[in-house]
Amino acid sequence: MASRQFSLPTVLRMVPNALIKECFEVLGHSEFDPRRPDLKRTEIEPILDYFDEIPVAQLNQIESVLRSVYDLSCPSGFDALVEAGRHCGVTLPAPAELCLYGRAMWVWLHHRPVFEKAQVIHQVEQLSWWRKRNDLPSNEPDRSPEATEKLARDISTLLRSQGRGKDCTVETMSRCDVDYFFAYPDDFVQNVLVHDENSRLTSEAFRQTLLIVFAYNRQDGSLETFARLPKVVKEQ
Repeated sequence: MASRQFSLPTVLRMVPNALIKECFEVLGHSEFDPRRPDLKRTEIEPILDYFDEIPVAQLNQIESVLRSVYDLSCPSGFDALVEAGRHCGVTLPAPAELCLYGRAMWVWLHHRPVFEKAQVIHQVEQLSWWRKRNDLPSNEPDRSPEATEKLARDISTLLRSQGRGKDCTVETMSRCDVDYFFAYPDDFVQNVLVHDENSRLTSEAFRQTLLIVFAYNRQDGSLETFARLPKVVKEQ
């Protein structure tokens, strides 16, 4: 699937104004009404002007939500929303008159757990698996907190010699016969240039996590792995 480049104006134009207004209200911006009579659906300049007036932290929160909606506003994203709805016992799609952008926003507004699960499902569908082995027993995997904490500690121990992996969190998800273990260990520290609250350019350090995924099929005893790591580390 070709990669899609996030565009804030595209999301604002494609999501119906009624849903944009509802999103703004949820995020604490009910004072701005994108449904006012003099604002047409594709007229986004007043919205962008409003974004220029609010603090950076509030703008980042809005843009983060719109970015998440954008990511699921495609056929594969909608498939993930439908699957997540089945897992959560929620009937989808949203009203038929909505486009993919409107449906994704509708789910974010009315069924947040479904939306968040769909994000994980959609992410899994985009992964390039590194290796598949078929020599494991066909057992029910141990997803207990004790087991996931041990896996997190072991991954941290493996990566600390490289200067990363100080902290690690492991989360799980099941789809049919496949159980996924998502590990999020600390990566290297990165320095980026950002504008502070006074619009001055400054350097900011942060430590992002990297993603390691194990997909275990309990039906046939197979295991696939995803990790953007050197080959020798993947093998370990």
